[in-house]
Amino acid sequence: MNSMLAADDRPLPERYRKVTPSQLLRAVAVHPGDWILDVGCGRGYFTAALQSRLRPKGGVLALDIRKDVLWAVRNKLGRKNCWFLAVSADRFPLPDHSVNGAVLAFVLHESPRRKTLLKEVGRVVKPTGWVMLVEWRKTDQDRLTGRYDRIAPEEMRFLLREVGFRDGTIVYQDNRIYQLITHKKRGGLCRDNSGSFFL
Repeated sequence: MNSMLAADDRPLPERYRKVTPSQLLRAVAVHPGDWILDVGCGRGYFTAALQSRLRPKGGVLALDIRKDVLWAVRNKLGRKNCWFLAVSADRFPLPDHSVNGAVLAFVLHESPRRKTLLKEVGRVVKPTGWVMLVEWRKTDQDRLTGRYDRIAPEEMRFLLREVGFRDGTIVYQDNRIYQLITHKKRGGLCRDNSGSFFL
């Protein structure tokens, strides 16, 4: 598959023109047999990129609050190495320490309960696991247009520390987006569990 195409053969959105989901994922350890969360999977750009890297034994758990979105991604990608879960915005029906890593791409700024969401991600990621966040940079233009939801890298690091993650490392940035990789601190995360259902 052309790396500049989405799972359904449409061109990737503009935010991925400089760097694709596959390229961003090179910054984290993804091995066949791993289980990785794609939190707020949307149209499945990262789900598709992970799907091919996790065969034959591991898989992607694509999470979203919208069932229609999950059905659309499932219909495009199929179910080989992919499981699709409709979840609440910050509670996942998964056991503690059950996944090797988690991707949150352009998701955290949308959440009204950012700390709760990050704690839940931390609950399900293994102690040796990683979390990759991709977010919009906060710009002067955002302030002029009233976009107060953007999270600057220094704010992101503060938020991560508050919920028990390490500061993290920015591994990619341009004038519009940045990518930050973090890991859990020992014993620093809260437990929170709930149920939902698989599609």
